Amino acid sequence: MAEVIRMPRMSDTMEEGNIIGWLKKEGDRVEPGQTLAEVETDKATMELDAFVEGVILHIAVKEGPVAIDGVIAVIGQPGEDWQAVLAAANGSSAAAPTANGQSTPAVAPAAEVPAAAAVGEDSRIKASPLAKNIAKESGVSLEQVVGSGDQGRIVKKDVEAFLEGKGATAVVTPTPAVTPQPSPSPTPAAKAESQLAYLLPSMLAVVILKK
Repeated sequence: MAEVIRMPRMSDTMEEGNIIGWLKKEGDRVEPGQTLAEVETDKATMELDAFVEGVILHIAVKEGPVAIDGVIAVIGQPGEDWQAVLAAANGSSAAAPTANGQSTPAVAPAAEVPAAAAVGEDSRIKASPLAKNIAKESGVSLEQVVGSGDQGRIVKKDVEAFLEGKGATAVVTPTPAVTPQPSPSPTPAAKAESQLAYLLPSMLAVVILKK
């Protein structure tokens, strides 16, 4: 029977995973342990591996953020009705049976309030947790970064590209060259003293000879 693949929790602090891209496509056969996609968490970019054997019948989210336990794909055998499997999976989470057999709508969990970002306006900017962490550690405001993800969402590669561009365009102030100053010309008095010091031994030698 077809299996619904959900977003796993890849770290203790992970609240959602950002699918960067799929390494497999619909119709590909996969085996347990094969990498299906690359997922960006709040700590690193990790590989999402298959845990069942079969064919990828449907990819629900090709790129972008997905909450924990959110449906991302369906794997089964060729010809299986993946839509029915998907509807059953969504229906089971939408309603819970009671003791008397009647089903009551499940209470939707309270929406999690995202933690306020350390950089003022960054809390209102769409960005993956990992991108926010890198920007915070680098002292970069997310307002300066252009997002390439879904609906302008900022991902890890956007922050890294901004940091690389910032380093390449950094202005290096050249050290001014020191121009050697010419030695001051000797004054007439100094020149006379120098000549006298040069001639004095000769004059003394002449006086001694005359004596």
